[in-house]
Amino acid sequence: MEILEINEQAATISGCIRFDKGSAKFPFPEAFLPVIDEVKKDITGKYFGYPAIGGERALKEQIANFERKSGRDVSADDIVVTHGGMSGIFTVLGIATQPGDEVITNEYFFEGFSVAFDYFKLSHKKVNLLDAHALKNAITKNTRVIVINSPENPTGKVYTLEEINVIAAIAKKHDIFLLSDEVTNKIIYGDTRWVASPLEQGKVVAINSFSKNWFIPGIRVGWNISKNHEINMQMARFLSAQSVGVNSFGQLLMAKALATIDYPVFMKPYMKILSSRREVLKRALDEKGIGYLQNAQGGMNFYVDVKGDSRKAASRLLNEFGIAVIPGDLFEGSPSRYIRVGFGAVNEREIDRGISGISRVI
Repeated sequence: MEILEINEQAATISGCIRFDKGSAKFPFPEAFLPVIDEVKKDITGKYFGYPAIGGERALKEQIANFERKSGRDVSADDIVVTHGGMSGIFTVLGIATQPGDEVITNEYFFEGFSVAFDYFKLSHKKVNLLDAHALKNAITKNTRVIVINSPENPTGKVYTLEEINVIAAIAKKHDIFLLSDEVTNKIIYGDTRWVASPLEQGKVVAINSFSKNWFIPGIRVGWNISKNHEINMQMARFLSAQSVGVNSFGQLLMAKALATIDYPVFMKPYMKILSSRREVLKRALDEKGIGYLQNAQGGMNFYVDVKGDSRKAASRLLNEFGIAVIPGDLFEGSPSRYIRVGFGAVNEREIDRGISGISRVI
């Protein structure tokens, strides 16, 4: 992944402003420390065996409860535990596609999808998912999956109920998978309302993770949700064949965390920080007259218009100004005029300095 290469180069530059990070960088949450102690008590003196196929029941029940609080009518039987968001993506593609099959994403898409598409040797079509006519015309007999990402990386767009239902209905009509990437669905700003993809409509699989929404990406535990139990069995078998299963300690920790941590209370200080950074970044962009594609309704990124070659702009920002951003080429699969500017790992002072540098490059 080229993003990782940019991350590594930025890490070698002293004082680099890390707009390249697509996630938040906070200290390990203190709320988890007593949870770890409880898990230690539970496993002391007991055999620590292989994980259950598809995930530990205790965790799946807690995830189902967590999802029901977001309005989804799901049970533990609808959940398959994964190694995180990317694992969820690979799992769906692994059971749904063969080399040469087609997948469709929005014209702006998470670069990690490209990595997965390349791995499985898939043909990737990019369309405006909000244009139902264009989406229908892009589907062929070889199309296997439509991917939707809300909040969208890199734009921050949150899809509306009407938009999601139209896309889901098209996928159902053509009997193809709808992969709904929801890994930042709890990081929503202002009056924006996040809407879940309808699991009851055809082959819908929702993907989530504890990485972004709980600010612990190193835990590497996530989940896929489907109402189709045959699909769930296939995903569980795929994961089992690939790695035997998801690490048991991480599953036990997250089951206990979901059961004991008051999530709205947990999120409140983090969302206060992220909301403030978002407002500072938006204000700085507006004051400098720098455009952006979407008003970052969710997630932790703005997709900023540099009015020129995004790769050249990103290279100059990093090498001359010590400002790390991600060129839009990686999110569009073609030359772009945009860069992704993440605000999850920067403070407000760095935001002002960074946007001043971007303004000079533009």
